Amino acid sequence: MRYFLIGFMKSGKTTVGKRLSEYLNIPHISLDNLFELKHGSIVNFFKTKGELKFRKEEQKIIYETFYPKNCIISCGGGVVDKWQNMAFVRSRGRVIYLHCELKNLYARNNSLLRPNWKDREYVSGIYSKRLPLYEKFSDLTIDNIDLEVTLERIIEYAQNN
Repeated sequence: MRYFLIGFMKSGKTTVGKRLSEYLNIPHISLDNLFELKHGSIVNFFKTKGELKFRKEEQKIIYETFYPKNCIISCGGGVVDKWQNMAFVRSRGRVIYLHCELKNLYARNNSLLRPNWKDREYVSGIYSKRLPLYEKFSDLTIDNIDLEVTLERIIEYAQNN
């Protein structure tokens, strides 16, 4: 089975994806990493070409990537902004939403690596817009507060579905 991890910036998609990959002994694919292999830094791409061009290129990567039958895929935080992306993802596997409260996301220290991580009002607006979309498109929602608990819940879900 393919498991697509979705969630807001800094929600732990790549960290969880890598650990699940190790535990389940299946490949992990980071769509953000694939983007950077093709286009360079996401932050620099945003600065030089803008978010609209980024979303178009991101969508190409989503559609053109080969997904093995069994794998974990970490999606970019904005994948839910286009329903076409989510229809495509849902047609190819299960979608797991890693939920984090905004206050917990602020406590994580890698803000400089996120091109949309600007002032609190801006980030809060994006968060509010995406939150119902993450919930709408997910097969499973997990509050990703504790990595080990998150991994246990996903592994249990994978074993029962």
